[in-house]
Amino acid sequence: MLKKIFYIPVIITFFLLYLFPVSSQEIKITKLGINNDFSSEISPIVHDSVLYFISNRKNEVLKNVVNQNDEHLYKVYQANLLRNGKLGKASLFQPDKSFKLSAGSVAFASDNSFHIATFNKEYSLKTKKQKNLLGLYESKKSNNKWGKYRQLPFSENIKYSFAQPAISPDGQMLVFASDKDGGFGEIDLYYSKLTSSGWSEPVNLGDKINSNKKECFPFFHSSGRLYFSSNRAGGFGGFDIYYSTFENEEWSKPVILQEPINSKFDDFSCYIFHDETSGFFASSRDGKDNIYRFDYVITFCEFSEEVQEENYCFTFFEERAIVADTIPVKYQWEFSDGTKTLGVEVDHCFEGPGVYNVSLSVIDAVTDEHLYSVAEYTIPLEKPQQVYFELPEKVNVNTSVNLKATLTGFDDAENIRYFWSIIDGETIFGETISYKFRKKGTYTVRCEAYWGNNQRICSYRNVVVE
Repeated sequence: MLKKIFYIPVIITFFLLYLFPVSSQEIKITKLGINNDFSSEISPIVHDSVLYFISNRKNEVLKNVVNQNDEHLYKVYQANLLRNGKLGKASLFQPDKSFKLSAGSVAFASDNSFHIATFNKEYSLKTKKQKNLLGLYESKKSNNKWGKYRQLPFSENIKYSFAQPAISPDGQMLVFASDKDGGFGEIDLYYSKLTSSGWSEPVNLGDKINSNKKECFPFFHSSGRLYFSSNRAGGFGGFDIYYSTFENEEWSKPVILQEPINSKFDDFSCYIFHDETSGFFASSRDGKDNIYRFDYVITFCEFSEEVQEENYCFTFFEERAIVADTIPVKYQWEFSDGTKTLGVEVDHCFEGPGVYNVSLSVIDAVTDEHLYSVAEYTIPLEKPQQVYFELPEKVNVNTSVNLKATLTGFDDAENIRYFWSIIDGETIFGETISYKFRKKGTYTVRCEAYWGNNQRICSYRNVVVE
């Protein structure tokens, strides 16, 4: 009889799977109070606790300037993010008042040294039929004041528009939308790199990002993930919001955000907070363009199991071993990985997951002749079903710890979202996070994965902070 003893990994005894269907990973959608009943609000972005957005609301009592479509001109507005989660009163953001016409999306460098905005290339509306192209303009900060806007050289091309800037977290890459020739669709996303002589000539982001339709409104998250909007085939309808990650020197296949952020209406121009559990986006779902806030409402780690290290080592034991008086015998274990071992009790480690065959035979100890077979077994070994991450048993206070989550045991899982909890009431979103323990003590670090049709699993490790 084959007996599994002592350090048998829990894989063999079928790892206890804490996988529970949930009604949904609820996302709460809230329409912002800054929206105006008589105008459109789009392109939200947060910088230094201020929400910047674009609106074509009427901003002057006596003047009534309109564009080619008889709409009020779009301008950049700002509203303070208050501690209670509400927004202060909206006001014009106009550091350079020489730009009188339409303004579009704006992006700020993370160190606040410069920002890039979208403006009409022409300073006046000569006729309503005139096609007024868009360009990108940079303003640098000096003595705590924004300087005059200067158009980026490549944006001066009189044939095409360049708009909707996004600046990478390190400030070295600019991504934007353009209708310039040579792209994959009507509007593509391009990038430019910051060099010693300024911004380089645009390069198309490629067909992993761009389609034969329109890609626009890029946004760089602090993690480096690139969000953007597209009306490509396969979405929920109209424009939808996607994201892609730069991996192995190329952009990954775009992933569409789930409902209710995306809908059958146009959903576009998003801003995602650092922990990715909340953010802002624009949508036409109420009949016109408005800005909304989304918040993940998470029931976190109701059931969890401690992270298990993968272990494919076993002790095999024949408990019916005989003692022969006349013919000395020995027991031979043979494993399908080619290993043969002698003994009533043997230890063996398999290379990893797979299906293995194990056989036990009785051998003449003198002649090595095979006398008879005792048993044959098939052992299927699988990876533990868990969220795996590494964490030292002890760390020093005020030392950053990098954590990376990997869902194992679910080969068909796609679009996995990871949520971490270290301090009660604090949830961090992301596959990879960095955390600094600021107080000594013993902590339980939990990570929960969500994917597929409302499936989830949670794992934890304990750590002592000294």
